[in-house]
Amino acid sequence: MLVSLCLASCGDDVPEPGESRYKHTVIVYMAADNSLSADSNNDINEMKAALSKIPEGCQVVVFHDDNSTQRKPELLLLRSGGYRVYKEYAELNSADATVVSSVLLEVMNTFPSDEYSLVMWSHGSNWKVEGGGGAGTASRAILQDVGYGGLYGSWLNIAGLRDVLSGLPHRMQYVMFDACFMQSVEVAAELYDLTSWIIGSPVEIPGVGAPYDMIMEELCEKDVAGIVRNYHDYCTDGGRRKGVLLSAINCAEFGNFAALSARFIPSLFPKDDMPSLSGVQRCAPRFRADRPEWPVPAYDMRSVMAHLLSDSDYNVWEAQWARTLPYGVCDDVWDTIYSDGYNRLTDAAHYGGLAMSIPDVAYDIRGWNDDFRSLRWYGMGEWYLADW
Repeated sequence: MLVSLCLASCGDDVPEPGESRYKHTVIVYMAADNSLSADSNNDINEMKAALSKIPEGCQVVVFHDDNSTQRKPELLLLRSGGYRVYKEYAELNSADATVVSSVLLEVMNTFPSDEYSLVMWSHGSNWKVEGGGGAGTASRAILQDVGYGGLYGSWLNIAGLRDVLSGLPHRMQYVMFDACFMQSVEVAAELYDLTSWIIGSPVEIPGVGAPYDMIMEELCEKDVAGIVRNYHDYCTDGGRRKGVLLSAINCAEFGNFAALSARFIPSLFPKDDMPSLSGVQRCAPRFRADRPEWPVPAYDMRSVMAHLLSDSDYNVWEAQWARTLPYGVCDDVWDTIYSDGYNRLTDAAHYGGLAMSIPDVAYDIRGWNDDFRSLRWYGMGEWYLADW
């Protein structure tokens, strides 16, 4: 149960929520009851420093759950006039689908707006669904709360996120993942009809996350290209070169993109005669049977198609890719916590900013092939015609 307590203003005078309807509300959902707790507080300070960049007619509402024993999960309201802690909650599992849904519905009911956008802030691990190697690794996808769920904490799986968003009264203008590994074709297939844009990285992002003081205006103005550009500029400017790979998916084009890709996938990936992926850009570490907590192996989709399609077919596919992913940035090296050295750009000529997973019989030990079959992308990509 969510227990609330309204608090006094924490900054300049901020009007009561609900007294007027706003044009756009940016919801930032920060599941930081994990190793990113300190980074989440730094990002909130960046948001407070950028109050002057919040335009009239826009408001930013932040749900924040960190690992502090002194501070309860809270809801923050930020507007151009200041900020306030609007509400505190009793201890909760911020990765639980029921909690996520309740918080988002509460924000929409309390802070009326013509449009909403969503930033999902936490650890990310792409699309793992219900398998993943036994107790503690199930449902590993987006949002982690280490206070629940066993060895690796509680996670929200990607199908659960789809259910949450499909139950809201408003379609998102964009969903931005300030989390690792979430810009994949599998995730996009789950969410593309629930938002206009998906922004994220196909690989790991720097631990500090997005520079909210540099992208606040762009978040509020729904400037997707500006969000991608300023995030990248922060990571590469002034000696802060961490390296970042980002892209933005135009969801209006994703259906066409999926249908075109499905023309090629069954013939490219027959289960009994799989192609070599030598030279293809990797977006995650290689599979290791002894590391069930690692993300599912993934590859850059444009690099895959460039290596496997004929020139004529690739040219057709690439033209649709360019319409579907019009904005993207990349660096040649990025930070990683993994030990297999995947974290460098090896196919710069064909990097596309969208990860894809390719089934492998070795993944049966983790249950990932079964998980893969439960995804929308399995049907949209017609993987069943390849006997997967």
